This record gives sequence, structure tokens and C-alpha cells, in this order.
Amino acid sequence: MQVRAKSESISSFFKDLKTAIEFAHSHDCKVIINDYVEHVNDLNADGVHLGVNDCNPDKARQILGPRKIIGLTVHSWEEAEKAKQSDACNYVGIGPVRRSQTKKQLWPKLSMENFKEIISFLYPIPAFLIGGLSSKDFNLLRLTGAHGICICSAMHSGKIFGTALNLLLEKRNSYNDTLC
Repeated sequence: MQVRAKSESISSFFKDLKTAIEFAHSHDCKVIINDYVEHVNDLNADGVHLGVNDCNPDKARQILGPRKIIGLTVHSWEEAEKAKQSDACNYVGIGPVRRSQTKKQLWPKLSMENFKEIISFLYPIPAFLIGGLSSKDFNLLRLTGAHGICICSAMHSGKIFGTALNLLLEKRNSYNDTLC
């Protein structure tokens, strides 16, 4: 689970977030904090996800130590090359695949062939597709070789987050069944 708080400071709901992370851990769920490297250890989160304009992954590794998870989003070959040169990243998100409601300023630039080539280049770093994806996109795993897809906007309908979770899990399970 990734916690992303763009509209307000994470410190404004720190206590509630700490409680939520404890709850997630009690259910064997890992929690990644988006952007806020400085709060990961204090919250006992499992790691941080960084954008290209956030803290450098190598610097984040120095701050967090060897056990925390560090993820990085890349949008181009150049950014993928930097991620590969760093030994700090545990996984990479690549995108956007499509326009997204959560990052309206980003436009898709990479073709499916680009995604496939970048994912191959990044190996053995696990790579996940991001941006404008839904439960209908599990087929992209086969097409590109990605380790997974990241879904945010498609997790809700209207203002209630999580309403599409059961559908997502059903689609994921049926996709996994076709792999067996």
C-alpha cells in the first residue's frame, strides 16, 4: 500500500497514519510513503516511493538504511538509466501508460515497445506500470514483462475510495488463474 498525500502535509495526520501502518502490518501489508523520506523511520513505514524531482534514491538509502524499500518513478530512458546506475532502488514504476486523474500534468510519452525495452533493461529491478490503469489492464503484464500494475483512480467511484477493490481483486485472480 502506498500513502500519497499531495494536498496536505503528512505531519497533519501523522498519529492517524502511524496507527494505520500498525494495522496494515498486523495484516502482513507493507506500507510505502510517497515522497516523505524524513518520516519513513518515525512512522515505521516499510519504505518510500520517490519521483524524479524528490530526494535522490542514493541519498534516501543513506537516510533509511539497507532494510527499507525504495521505489522510484521513471518517465523516460534517461531516467531509467539513472535508476539502473543507482543501487538504491528496490523497484521502479514506469509511466504514465495513459493520462491519469491523480497526475493530470503528465502525458504518456512511451510506447508499449518502449515499456517492454525499459523493463528488460532494468532487470533484475522489478518494474511496475503506472498511470491511468484499471482492472482491465492486467494483460499489459504479458505484453511488457512488467512485474505488476499500479492502480489508484480506478479504485474508487465518485468520492468513495476502495469501492472497486473487489472487482480489482477478482480481475487479478482471474488473470493469475490463466497463468497456471
